[in-house]
Amino acid sequence: MAKSKMPEKSRQRSLFREAMIRFLHNPTGMAGFIIISVMVILSLSAGIISGGMLQRIVIAIALACSPELLLADEPTTALDVTIQAQVLDMMNDIKKKMGTSVLMITHDLGIIAEMCDRVAVIYAGEIVEMGDLEHIFERTEHPYTRGLFDSLPNAVGEGNRLKPIEGLMPDPSNLPQGCKFSPRCPYATKECLEKPAVLTEVEPGHFVQCYHHGCMKKEKSRIEEGGDGNGRNQRK
Repeated sequence: MAKSKMPEKSRQRSLFREAMIRFLHNPTGMAGFIIISVMVILSLSAGIISGGMLQRIVIAIALACSPELLLADEPTTALDVTIQAQVLDMMNDIKKKMGTSVLMITHDLGIIAEMCDRVAVIYAGEIVEMGDLEHIFERTEHPYTRGLFDSLPNAVGEGNRLKPIEGLMPDPSNLPQGCKFSPRCPYATKECLEKPAVLTEVEPGHFVQCYHHGCMKKEKSRIEEGGDGNGRNQRK
């Protein structure tokens, strides 16, 4: 019995892939895609639809009504690299053609760089840094944001060791009294432990919640002048 069902499963998956390809090449024809998808899905046997297929169906349904605001919470999870790139291109295309605003929630800094105009970095439920892409990627001011970038492998350079953020996320039911990041922060002082900083505009459009936001600039200047902050010279 199992062998006789295999051709039907293959046919159904093929129909779904063809429908998805037509949708990705013509995202403005979403209504037709939804109809095709529903017809295909209704004919599927239990267990035929994979996690990736379900993810794509949900994205298509969300885009079908041409929303003014699209809330995308990890929209590319469970998708392979090729489909992920196609979905992001499709969302960018819809954003431009239909004027749709996209609120992207993701841990992937690569997706942020590709999709977003403004970025809010959140730690323990609070915005700790907010600004445009240049502010966040080039002029980082909060130690947590810096820690996120330092934790990423770098394909350029001499292959220095990664710098993971020390410690663990705090228990949501027992958050620190002061800055939520202070137990893990290398710049934390007594002031940080006692009272949280206020989200402050450090330059036009760039907001940071940190008493020591200038530390990032000082450290970057020190590295550019020849030291890496640990007494090692970087110049050759």
